[in-house]
Amino acid sequence: MSQKLYSEKQINISAILGGFISAAILIYLNFKTLGKNKQANYIAIFTILFTPIFFYLLFQIPSEIMDKIPNFVFSLFYGLMAIGIYKIYLEKDVNLAFDSGAIKKSNWTVIPLIILGLILNVSILIGVSIDQPYYDS
Repeated sequence: MSQKLYSEKQINISAILGGFISAAILIYLNFKTLGKNKQANYIAIFTILFTPIFFYLLFQIPSEIMDKIPNFVFSLFYGLMAIGIYKIYLEKDVNLAFDSGAIKKSNWTVIPLIILGLILNVSILIGVSIDQPYYDS
């Protein structure tokens, strides 16, 4: 049975639609499929540490500044991170696997992982926001 891997396009789309967590899950699963358990663990640890810290830092930026930043910038940031990690650590191995007969996983398997990523992002945002002071209005 040939390997089933997520493509670069699937990872990038999941980053844009579901945030970095969604893309990290796909990257993690690709590492596991390729037998690179050490790298899979690194991406899991990085994601677990990075996401709450990133959201916490976003809450520390004054609202006057945040209001001037277009919303797409954050999706772009997630997408660029996913592209960077994929290009540096996975592209060569995934392309070799596809050349050797690996097949692309179905897009239908990506959708639940995007939803899971959204749920986890919202959960982390709620957890981080509990620590924030109330707005005076």
